[in-house]
Amino acid sequence: MHNNSGSGFVYTAEGRRVVWIDGACRHNQDSRLRRAGCGVFAAAGCEENISCTLPGREQSNQRAELFAAILALDKFGGRLEVRSDSSYVVEG
Repeated sequence: MHNNSGSGFVYTAEGRRVVWIDGACRHNQDSRLRRAGCGVFAAAGCEENISCTLPGREQSNQRAELFAAILALDKFGGRLEVRSDSSYVVEG
C-alpha cells in the first residue's frame, strides 16, 4: 500500500483505492429498539467520507455493514478495495 501524492488516499500496489467500512447497531438484541448506522472512510479530512443512519425499518449490524459496502461502491466505484472487519460482508 502507498499514499499517492499527499492526497491522503491509500492505494494498493495494483492501483486500487482502499476504503474502510463499518456498521454498528445499538440495542441489537431488541428488534423494537434497534438503531443502526454505518460509515465509509477514505482518508483523514476527506469530504467524501460518509457516516449515516441505516434507512428502513429492519435494523441490524449486518445490514449496516452491507449498506456501508454498497455506499462505498456507489461513491467510489472503479478500482476499489473495500476493507471490513465484518466476516459477514467479507465472506458474503
